[in-house]
Amino acid sequence: MSAAPRYEFLDHTGDIRIRANGRTLAELFANAGHGMMAYLFGDRLPCDAAAARRTRIELCAPDRDALLVDWLSELLFRAETTPCAFVDFHFERIDETALAAQASWLPAEPVEEIKAVTYNDLRIAQRDGGWRADVVYDV
Repeated sequence: MSAAPRYEFLDHTGDIRIRANGRTLAELFANAGHGMMAYLFGDRLPCDAAAARRTRIELCAPDRDALLVDWLSELLFRAETTPCAFVDFHFERIDETALAAQASWLPAEPVEEIKAVTYNDLRIAQRDGGWRADVVYDV
């Protein structure tokens, strides 16, 4: 899976679909977050990671799909209410139903809007020695 991009934007009628890839589940969740930030902030995504602040995020969910939706929804909520862009993620632990992560962020104003992370066409699969997820966002 090393040749797969971290994330990519796929065609979707009326909404935004992002495919994330990762060698591990933690890398998959991080890359899904990076893809969402790339959409929200476009070319205005800050990149001075040395100046970033950190926040802790802990989540529990009934299954892996719900955990990914909750993770991205939490990032979206914080990005819009702070406002900030998340630039890095370090997972202290992650499994099928829970995660604990340190997320690095910088002040920034989104240039695009996402109304919600959806379960529509949500797919998480382990394949080719890694992970892939397709997520549709309501815009």
